[in-house]
Amino acid sequence: MKQHEDASDYDDFYIASCEETERQLVVAEEFICMVENYCADERKETQK
Repeated sequence: MKQHEDASDYDDFYIASCEETERQLVVAEEFICMVENYCADERKETQK
């Protein structure tokens, strides 16, 4: 897997497999959820 990460980081063109793409989508969705929760918490803190 590290080899795939290096390829996608440094190559001009990289074809990801369907499985890799699906995994990245799951990670991205988790990240977005975490950011939304963080922003909501920060908003609550500034409104106190």
